Order: sequence, then C-alpha cells, then structure tokens
Amino acid sequence: METLDERLESYLTQLMNICGRWSQWISEQEQAAVTGNYSRLQELTSAADGLLNEIQSLHTVRQAILDDAKLSHLPHADLFTLAQSLPSWSNRAQRERVRTAKRQMDHLRRLHLAIWVLISQCERFTNETMQLLSYGQLEASVYAATGNADTGGGHLLDAQI
Repeated sequence: METLDERLESYLTQLMNICGRWSQWISEQEQAAVTGNYSRLQELTSAADGLLNEIQSLHTVRQAILDDAKLSHLPHADLFTLAQSLPSWSNRAQRERVRTAKRQMDHLRRLHLAIWVLISQCERFTNETMQLLSYGQLEASVYAATGNADTGGGHLLDAQI
C-alpha cells in the first residue's frame, strides 16, 4: 500500500498535468473570445467537460488523502499543512513542488476569474449587437432609466404592502 508521501507525490504530479492543460485551455478561451471565434469557443466548452471530470476525480483523490491523514492523526486541514507534517517535507524538492502547486492554483484561479469577466463582456456585446441588428435599437438600461421606467418589480412589492 502506498504511503501518504507517495500518494501526495502522485497527486502533485497529476495536479501539475491538469494545471498545465487548464492554463492552456484558459489561454485558448481568451484568444477565441478576443478574436470573436465563436465556433472555437464552442469546441473549448466541450473540452472543458473533460477537464472538469479530471478535476473532480483529482478532488476525490485529494479528499481521500486528507481522510487518511485524519485517521492517522496527522494535520488534515489542507494538503499544504499535511505535507509539512510528512517526512518528505525535509526534502527541498518536495517542499518546492508543494509551494509551486499552491502558487499555480492561485494563479489559475485569478486567470479563470479574468477570463470569465472577458467572456461575459463578449457575450453582452454580442447580445447588444444582435438586438441592434434585429430591432434597430437597444433596450434601455435600468441604470439610465427615466422616472417612469419599470426598474424590476418594485411596484409589485409596493402593491403587497
């Protein structure tokens, strides 16, 4: 049976592999959004399903490692804390791998948020362009509404009082 050190090492290897592909996917998403390549965005959306499945299975492995650490009466709040309590922590390369994985995950979270904002803005632009082409005008924004505009149901709430 594998030790927690070996399982953590295997987990970190899998994580680095997924993070590399996730980073590539985010870059391709950004490029497709900026260039307006909507067919490529659709392809990337289906590719994301495979990545999400891998991330979910890796999360299951992570949770199993933490559960086993708990049973062994080791720190189990997170993998970083667990790694610090394992014998392999004295190995400088192992410490660096854990820290690198932590930095890479933080970086990917920030990139993921940025790409989500970019995609949302592209979608908004596309919707407004389609409205303009279809109807010749855009819907008035709630923020620019006049005093007589319905701003989202306030009159319904007032009627209930």
